[in-house]
Amino acid sequence: PQGYDPTLHLFSGPRPAPEFDVVMVATWRAEYGRLVREFAAATEGTSMRVAIGGQGWERDAAVLPRGWIFPGRLQGPA
Repeated sequence: PQGYDPTLHLFSGPRPAPEFDVVMVATWRAEYGRLVREFAAATEGTSMRVAIGGQGWERDAAVLPRGWIFPGRLQGPA
């Protein structure tokens, strides 16, 4: 089950500047794939920095913008 864990969610100091403008971490499923493809189409031509973490995204990575980052499965503060 998901919930608050201070060892994961609590930041005691100032956060660094964000590396990305948009981040999504979710295991791929058809609804998420459709949402992300629609988002890509709606934001085409922008300089947004996007990262999508989670399992299964390699199936859509080839049809999404080249500069988007797909780090795969993430755990903890990653």
